[in-house]
Amino acid sequence: MAAKYGATEHKIVKIDMSDLLPANHPSVAEGNPVLPARNGLFMSFALSYAELVQVANIYIGIVTTQVPRKNLLFCK
Repeated sequence: MAAKYGATEHKIVKIDMSDLLPANHPSVAEGNPVLPARNGLFMSFALSYAELVQVANIYIGIVTTQVPRKNLLFCK
C-alpha cells in the first residue's frame, strides 16, 4: 500500500495489546481474543507519530474477513 501511494516512509510497528483483555472476557473463552475498538487505538498511535514527523495523511487497511462475523462491528 505504501508503494502504491508513493509514501516516502513506511513503518511497521508491533503493538502487543494482549494484556489489556481480562481473562474472563467472552472472546478469550471462545479462543478468539478480540480487543474492542482496537482500530481506534491503532489510529491514535498513527496520529501521534504523524504529528511527530509532520505528515498530513494517514492510511489504514482493515481486513474484515479475518474476524468472526459477530465481531465485525469492531472493524467498522
